[in-house]
Amino acid sequence: MAEEQQEKTPEEEATPAPRKKSPLKLIITVLGAIVVIGGVAAGAKIFMSAGGDDAEIPEPPPDAIPEFGTIVQLEEFTVNLNESAGSRYLRVRIALELEDSAMEAVIMERMPLIHDTVLLYLSGLVMEDINTVAGKELVKDQIRQRIEQHLRQGTIRRVLFEEFLVQ
Repeated sequence: MAEEQQEKTPEEEATPAPRKKSPLKLIITVLGAIVVIGGVAAGAKIFMSAGGDDAEIPEPPPDAIPEFGTIVQLEEFTVNLNESAGSRYLRVRIALELEDSAMEAVIMERMPLIHDTVLLYLSGLVMEDINTVAGKELVKDQIRQRIEQHLRQGTIRRVLFEEFLVQ
């Protein structure tokens, strides 16, 4: 009988004895999953209730929606930038949004003066003046102010760039 217990086939010797699975690992895994699911559920509830069903986006009143004024397009401007190398140029198409449609006749009457004013201003710019969005906004404001100096009445609501190319 002792011989029977000690004799093992080669297959039995190669397979190790089955290990007992630790219930502690299973419990920790299940608890971790419950914590994660609970956290996600709590976060979703907080996120979804932050706006609430009562929070409606109010529609702006019809008179608050801005209307465009009369648009007057100027001719295309192509100028060399004021750089020592003189190798860069600016090509820009500008439109003016007017406060009052009656100003259109005044603008058209003074178009040679306006064209000259804008052309001289643009030719004095350097690349650093126009390579950022803030710089372009400043150029728009300067153009508006310079044109308004030649108008007896009314104001320009906005200067719009239809094309702005630097090469």
